[in-house]
Amino acid sequence: MTASTALRQRSARVFLAIGLAATVLAATVLAGCGSNRKDAAADNSVTASDSSASDQGADDSAAAATPAAGKIGCPALKETIVAMFVNWQLVIGLARTPDVKLWANLPIGTLPEFASQLDTLYRQLGSYDRALESIDFMKGANDIVQKGLGGDSAAPGELATYVGTDVVKAISKQNSIAEAGSKVGC
Repeated sequence: MTASTALRQRSARVFLAIGLAATVLAATVLAGCGSNRKDAAADNSVTASDSSASDQGADDSAAAATPAAGKIGCPALKETIVAMFVNWQLVIGLARTPDVKLWANLPIGTLPEFASQLDTLYRQLGSYDRALESIDFMKGANDIVQKGLGGDSAAPGELATYVGTDVVKAISKQNSIAEAGSKVGC
């Protein structure tokens, strides 16, 4: 078995494991994100300002310069969060895949849409500092991924350094986003 074949097989196993984890996570998020608020708007649309200050933790206080909220329906927000979760897990897997040629052939996820997903979440969850920190971190990782998708062979090393070796810590960056999504009633 050549080194290239072994690398491809290992990468395929990593992406399969990530795909399975993403599927379980997506199902969990969809099941757990239902609104139990009695005062939810009839059209089920939300803004970052729909949540009262009393719903926010001390470290989730509104940012001084919060992005414009705009409205998006809860189903669309949930869909964006789930798609972002899948893409974030792919990014973590790419940090452990040194051949950028393999990055373009992913069977799951929507990495070309990752930046717009993060922008949407930034606008919708802009009053939650911890969520914004996670989104900003993911944006930095996405910038490196886009370089790799463009063929930059230095991107895997940069991404591995940026994301770090603690996979659980990297994946847990999703938690504050899911929490903020539930605080706006979705």
